[in-house]
Amino acid sequence: MSSAGGHDGFVLPRILAAVAAVWCACYLVGYLRVVRAQSDDPAWWYVALVGVAVLSGVGAAIGIAVRPALVGGLIASALATVLGLFTIGGWLGPAVAANALGLVIGSRSRRRVVPRR
Repeated sequence: MSSAGGHDGFVLPRILAAVAAVWCACYLVGYLRVVRAQSDDPAWWYVALVGVAVLSGVGAAIGIAVRPALVGGLIASALATVLGLFTIGGWLGPAVAANALGLVIGSRSRRRVVPRR
């Protein structure tokens, strides 16, 4: 159902999900470059975890189960942030914030307003 503005209330959360997906993808490229520069092999489980965050963001951005995809992106990016905190994991903070903000905004826009009598 459309609101008065012509959208379903999930436009901004979808934009935030896209931002988080792009941020995570750029982070992943940076992570791989740093690891390769140190002549080391990347932790493929970590690459997969950040990849889940990217795919969740893409899914939410294109409108596939927006809320569950935002939750998945939030969990994956937050976990990757904590696990990589002693290296460059802190750079995932903006993606965590974008996913969390998308969830908050999405849940507020979906609340029904009950008219007073």
